[in-house]
Amino acid sequence: MKLLMYYGFANRANTYIIGPKDGGKAILIDPGSFEVPLLNMIEDNNYYIDSIILTHGHSSHSNGVKTALKVYNATIYAALGKVNSFITTMVSDNETRNISGFDVNFYEIPGHSTDSLVLKVKNLLFTGDIFNSGYLGNPVNTFARDNMQKEIQSRLLTLDGETIVLPGHGPPSTIQIEREINENLFTTTEISS
Repeated sequence: MKLLMYYGFANRANTYIIGPKDGGKAILIDPGSFEVPLLNMIEDNNYYIDSIILTHGHSSHSNGVKTALKVYNATIYAALGKVNSFITTMVSDNETRNISGFDVNFYEIPGHSTDSLVLKVKNLLFTGDIFNSGYLGNPVNTFARDNMQKEIQSRLLTLDGETIVLPGHGPPSTIQIEREINENLFTTTEISS
């Protein structure tokens, strides 16, 4: 398996590609934009985008879908049946699917958005905007923040410490590093009476 990372300047977000070492069918994760350098990266590695997975539907992670579909006949996977104007194949919490030859484990962890997914492929954890290196993703409200923290603590921080965290924005990290430095994952909001 090979992992490629592309940083989209237009949306300031990360897009990832997973494919076999020698080329073939590949997965495109969170195409917030689909620019010529991304297309070149795909083609230079002899990949054909067979699947697109969206961690959530926010534009910084999905704006490139339309252009990608003009080049590749890909199936879109997401937590909702429709993202923007695209019909998707819905995935659900605790589901494992074989997508483009890779076993993908899905975790639904709402908080940043109602359709937030985290996906795990081998030792790679794609967190979208749930949490990034050193900080928690922006929640929609205080209740969502506390719920998101609890879900991350019980379901993601319990994974092997060497699991690589690949966020929607910012640099990669590991589960062990997040356990040690991400204070936002361990502080809860107190509501005064």
